[in-house]
Amino acid sequence: MMKLCSLISLVLLTFSSISNALTNDEISFWEGDIAHFEKELMKRHLNLFHTLSKEDFMDEVDKIKRNLPSLSHHEVVIELMKLTRKVSDGHTSVPLWNQEKTLYPLEYNYLEGRFIVSKAPEKYTKLLGTELVSIDKVETTEIYSKFAEIVPFVENSNSERIRVSENVNNATLLNSLHISKNMQFANFIFREPSGGLTSITIDAVSEDELQSIEWHELSVLHPSRFFEELDSVHSRRGLWAGFNKESKTAYIRIDDYPDLNNSIETFESIKTQLIAKGAKNLVIDLRNSYGGDLYVGLLWASILSSIDTIDWLKGSYTLISNKTFSAAMSNATQFKRLLNSTLVGQPTGARPNGFQDLGHFTLPNSKLVVTYSKRYYRFSDFDEKFVSPDIEIVVSIEDLRSNRDSTLQYLMRKFKEKNENQ
Repeated sequence: MMKLCSLISLVLLTFSSISNALTNDEISFWEGDIAHFEKELMKRHLNLFHTLSKEDFMDEVDKIKRNLPSLSHHEVVIELMKLTRKVSDGHTSVPLWNQEKTLYPLEYNYLEGRFIVSKAPEKYTKLLGTELVSIDKVETTEIYSKFAEIVPFVENSNSERIRVSENVNNATLLNSLHISKNMQFANFIFREPSGGLTSITIDAVSEDELQSIEWHELSVLHPSRFFEELDSVHSRRGLWAGFNKESKTAYIRIDDYPDLNNSIETFESIKTQLIAKGAKNLVIDLRNSYGGDLYVGLLWASILSSIDTIDWLKGSYTLISNKTFSAAMSNATQFKRLLNSTLVGQPTGARPNGFQDLGHFTLPNSKLVVTYSKRYYRFSDFDEKFVSPDIEIVVSIEDLRSNRDSTLQYLMRKFKEKNENQ
């Protein structure tokens, strides 16, 4: 019994632990997980073989099983991540949600083909705006290529860039992909804007430690510079609304979708305030939105469309970016039709036609969560890789380094010209 308990503890090692090649008993546990992975994904996914054929999928599964004796715990996880990535839809993945991991306390934006440090704790603020050159002597071109094969929730090249930049600080993945030498620390080289190089060894931290960090940040989203916050929304997580008196422009930023009941209360409050202020223009900002319930977005459109003071011919805009995913992408296309909204920004990270509506199950031994698609939605008559903006605003490295919101700057100039010409 003691031996069995020890074995189970070993197999259930968290993703942060270092492990060697699997023992025979561990192999049998992984075989059980892989059989569950195969069976459940085939049963639950709406159309698992829409891109990767069933034959190729089964070949990949068999290959992982055959290679188990030569793989470590982490390498098996990497192989499962690669396989779900080959399924090729944005909701089928192994996202490591309930797996402990270590991370390096830096975040990046991937702009102009380069990783630019956009978030850092106090001790590394000098790195803000610098370009990542290498990690443990592995250059960023190779780092990007390796991460692109495994990162979850990718639908096109835009979301690939976002997901790679979000995961490249993961010390566990860096080591599992044979980029860094260990999971505790690594040597990073950064290029300063002046061209000089900085070499620094950085220690990885736990997710709990990461949550307690006081961050310094560069960003290209700065609505508070242009709008005064409306009442009754400051306490809503993932939602911010404001008003610009000079141009009579209403602004609503939605990062996280509230539930139905909260949406009704919040948007009715916003509506009442905007009517009282005589709002003429409406800007809905989905540039940093991972989506939620697309039908909640339709509720917002229904409430907002009843504001008669808004110029519904030339005053409605929706902001999109490479980070506009899932229901946010869907709602952007719907707002274009229902609210006569002009799309401004960058192409979306999601396809207008594709598999959505995320479901998930858990592998019994490793406890890995596997996600899959339950629905197929069509928002275009054409097979497009992304939703294109009507007005494209390119975001540059200099925008990030300068903390400049070039998209809102453009719109506010446009509203000013509109007022002057009336």
